[in-house]
Amino acid sequence: MGLFFRRPALVGLLVFIGAVLGARAAGRLRPSQGGLSRGDVALEARVASPLKAERQGSKCVLKAASSARVEAFFPRSFGQGRIPLTGQSAIFSGKLRRPRPARNPGEFDERAFLADRGIGWILAVRRVRAVAPAPWRLRPLAAAESLRRGAERVFSLELPDPVSARVLDGLALGDKGPLPRAVNAAVQDAGVMHLLVPSGAKVGLVLAAAAALAWALGLSPWPRFAVSAAAGGAYTVMVGAEPPYARAYWCALALSAGLACGRECAPFEALVLSAWAVLLVEPRDLFSLGFQMTYVAALGLCLALPRLQARLPESWPGPLRWSAEAVAVSAVVQAVLAPLLAAAFGRVSLVAVISNVALVPLAAVATACAGLVWAAAAAGCGRLAFDLGRVDGLLVRLFLAGCRWFASWPEASVDVPALSGASVAAYYLALAAVLAWPRRRWAKALAAAAVLTAAPRARALERTPGVEILYLALPKGQAAIVTWQGRRRWLVEGGARAGPILRALKALGGPPVTHIVADESPSSTRALGRLRARAPGAAVERRAAFEWRLGRGAFRFWPPALRRGPDEFSIIGVRRRRAVTASSDGITFQIREAGD
Repeated sequence: MGLFFRRPALVGLLVFIGAVLGARAAGRLRPSQGGLSRGDVALEARVASPLKAERQGSKCVLKAASSARVEAFFPRSFGQGRIPLTGQSAIFSGKLRRPRPARNPGEFDERAFLADRGIGWILAVRRVRAVAPAPWRLRPLAAAESLRRGAERVFSLELPDPVSARVLDGLALGDKGPLPRAVNAAVQDAGVMHLLVPSGAKVGLVLAAAAALAWALGLSPWPRFAVSAAAGGAYTVMVGAEPPYARAYWCALALSAGLACGRECAPFEALVLSAWAVLLVEPRDLFSLGFQMTYVAALGLCLALPRLQARLPESWPGPLRWSAEAVAVSAVVQAVLAPLLAAAFGRVSLVAVISNVALVPLAAVATACAGLVWAAAAAGCGRLAFDLGRVDGLLVRLFLAGCRWFASWPEASVDVPALSGASVAAYYLALAAVLAWPRRRWAKALAAAAVLTAAPRARALERTPGVEILYLALPKGQAAIVTWQGRRRWLVEGGARAGPILRALKALGGPPVTHIVADESPSSTRALGRLRARAPGAAVERRAAFEWRLGRGAFRFWPPALRRGPDEFSIIGVRRRRAVTASSDGITFQIREAGD
């Protein structure tokens, strides 16, 4: 394992990543404001990213003349024909606002998410006018975007229902758009959501198809390489060249070039070179979930898969050995991605190791059939496109049926709170110790490092205050989550919507809710059903007000006021912008805003 860190390309990459992280910590990567201000604007800008479907419309990234990056949202009333292509310029009229921070634990932090992408503004577009053609250097991007939108139109026309068309968009183009909640939940619980979002497997399928075609035509190695590079590059640009696509493309290019010139390029070196290629173009990609997941998964496979393959008995027949390798690949990917999945989605699939073995090949067949549907429609073979669309619709329905079946298994997926930085480091060190075995010296060193990393976190849990009360910031109603010595939890609910409370409970993790205190209002009664479903068996108590006296102080729920005297703390502000946490050991008190 130490040999990996003696390679200059890897050492240089780690230094570069450290420099990017340092610049972010120092605030040097904050998005440019570009002299813009809130309110109604007429913004002249160039489209800088492909169009992405949303539940209420679609969105893309604009680059204004002042160098500010703006996320533009187009309502459903905008047809795709009215929205400029990537690289084109226009005047966008609408209402401009700043991204919003998370108010409560578990909520989406729009400001932090967009800041990591260099975006400092959000524009709700009402009108678009004065479209200018893309400059010559950007016309390939506009052509690729036009091809992509054409493929989406073909899928929507040739497939039997809108849900199947959106799922096929995800399988073939990595943009599933808005799916019904039940479908989205089934795909996520089955552990195959990566098939409907940007992933390197799609680029790999295109490259394999191009290489097979070039081989069938009898081309020599370098022409085969050129055909594969052109086809894979065109597809990568067409789907937006996001980090998972770029990683797969540059890795495949490095490996194929090595084979074409008769030299072997190890997968690890190809992975390092592809990371350089991605980060030199856009260093901010380091903070995107797609970059982190694709490289963590690929690194885990580079380190673990050869060891697992070497342990498989050579006497096993081919099909059994291939099946075992497929299960090993799925298990490694799930193991290395678990902390990232917990942080991003708060949920980890336990059946993903098995479901991927069955559903990934089916998804690959459906994706290949989608390419045939698009090719037939582009060639003017309407009848053939119609027949292939029906076949593809059947494949998509089989895929969704498989997702629902796997998701129906007992404990198919579990809610997992986001881990702290120390916990994530300890997890990966422990995983590395397992992978390093039977090299006992490395394994013992990594295991000891994992224990030392987790120890401060364990000591911090031992110093948990006697009571910690999280007052949620809600537009309507009031709610607080009370944790007693980190061992039991009460929920004080005052007529608020159940959704934010459930998200906060999911994000906090820890002990379950054992007691629910609610008032007598009708809104409280309506919300209580969902809260009880989240906390089965919890005792319910109805009160018109609630108060804890701890030592010299008092924590009061209801009335709506904020007082910070030496002997009394009553913290309920209906108009608060962010959640407030009050903690006490019975003598001293501490109050802090969420995120501090």
